[in-house]
Amino acid sequence: MNNTKISVFKTFDSEPKTTTLGQWIAATMKRNNSFADKVLQYRETGSDHLKKGLPLATVGALCDDGRKMENVRERTGWIALDIDGKDNPHLEDAEAVRDAISNIVYVAYAGLSVSGNGV
Repeated sequence: MNNTKISVFKTFDSEPKTTTLGQWIAATMKRNNSFADKVLQYRETGSDHLKKGLPLATVGALCDDGRKMENVRERTGWIALDIDGKDNPHLEDAEAVRDAISNIVYVAYAGLSVSGNGV
């Protein structure tokens, strides 16, 4: 997992850069990472502008030029799942779901969504 190459995007509409899945996970788990404050601001305001300014990764693929299917250069073998709170109104405790999912042996990483209401 740690050496699997993935694409990362500085913002919603930026060009992809290549990193490893291990580096991406480590960067997102740092206490004082460069975008943690922006996530907290988004959770307080719901500002679409803030959300589109956050970095993101395509863990399932290396991409050229963008995040659309026609930009996929190579698949990684990994998959990212999104359990959205607004699409799953019965999801009352996203943190508990995240913690349960993180105990599954085949899961490399489980985290809260940017909103904090999903996994």
